[in-house]
Amino acid sequence: MENSTIWLSYKERVYNSHKWIAKIFSKKRFDWSEELQVWDYKNCTVAAVKIAENKLRVIIRSEKVIYSNFRKRDIKLKYMLGFDLDKEIPKPITEDYHQPPEHNSKHKEYGPSRPRWAIKLDDKHWLWQWAENGLIEDSNIYNIYLMLKSKQSDVYTESSIFNTIGQTEISVLPVIYQPAIDSWKNFLREINCFKISENEYEVTLIFNDESLRANAFFDSIYRWMRSRIYKRLEDVETFRILLKDNEPENFIFEGIYSAKYTLEHDTVHEDKRTPSGTVPKRKIKHYFGNKKSPIVFINTSNHAMAESDNNHELWKWEYLAWDEDSPALFGKKSRSQIEDSFRNK
Repeated sequence: MENSTIWLSYKERVYNSHKWIAKIFSKKRFDWSEELQVWDYKNCTVAAVKIAENKLRVIIRSEKVIYSNFRKRDIKLKYMLGFDLDKEIPKPITEDYHQPPEHNSKHKEYGPSRPRWAIKLDDKHWLWQWAENGLIEDSNIYNIYLMLKSKQSDVYTESSIFNTIGQTEISVLPVIYQPAIDSWKNFLREINCFKISENEYEVTLIFNDESLRANAFFDSIYRWMRSRIYKRLEDVETFRILLKDNEPENFIFEGIYSAKYTLEHDTVHEDKRTPSGTVPKRKIKHYFGNKKSPIVFINTSNHAMAESDNNHELWKWEYLAWDEDSPALFGKKSRSQIEDSFRNK
């Protein structure tokens, strides 16, 4: 039933996409304005995980099927938005709400009001469905309320596991999140997971391109330099997964750690090797489904990454290596094999 669809209403700042830069440099740049707007997303699924003794992370997912010019077939785009709650989950209430238009856009016009059943999680997030005949206690939104309450009472553990279904792999396979707004010809093409030893994996990501945002004026020069130096425009980045007792425990993001930088930044290359030859180990914070799938967040425009999400306000693309309908290909090639393939083209 259409009325049973779960919606997320999300009050957030409006970001500005600078079209004049795009016209001149064929690149987009954005920044956040102070204007607030409520965005409405339907067909959502809701999960949650306890990330601190008094904090719950709510995970909203949605998906759509599109044609991929890269894969030459239909693929499934999976979106994820995560936000944290540190107060009691309120019961759903009945209230009137304007019918959202078909697409989110600035200055959108709503339709007539109708009753909805809604959980006001905080001043920015509402989970809801259109009210139906019957009791609110028998609704989908009430079941979500009960699930969130149950998660709040869970025992906290240091490493959180994002619940999921459909994962059947037992080998080490990282899950990658990339801000969906960075899909401006900057998407992830391949995930390669190469086993170095029983206790170490090398993961190499191939992105379709790399775009400068903060330094958009120099993007054309940067692209020319990359084509000369690397003989390619694809961006190739590598990190490592270190295991302990057969389970991933740490990341090494040598020269490509994002620290606290966000998508508005580029040319970020933290965690460079010291003169003594050491590189920091970063404790894995989140796992997907089980402890074989550690989560990595792409945080900046030059694809610097980390164990934590620095772009909480943005929806993410969710890349699952075992998903046949994923927009990215999965492989087991090493970084050196990948570089050789580019040189031999």
